[in-house]
Amino acid sequence: MNFELTIIAPTSTKVVFVHWLDIKTSSGSMIICQGHAPLIASLQPKSTLVFKDALDVIETMTVEHGIVTVERSRVVLIVSE
Repeated sequence: MNFELTIIAPTSTKVVFVHWLDIKTSSGSMIICQGHAPLIASLQPKSTLVFKDALDVIETMTVEHGIVTVERSRVVLIVSE
């Protein structure tokens, strides 16, 4: 099952549907799938995000700083690139 991932950066916004998202927070690493418990967390500085999109392509993105909000069927990342 896919869920919506919205990545908001200072100069762009990207919306993709993904199978899973691997993030590193100040509390440690976690993999988020659809139905994950809601949470708000800060991303570990200079961390790499990894996600598998709806076409089964694994993508990565390095962020300087950011915040993640997780809902049952949607994740929003607010990042500085």
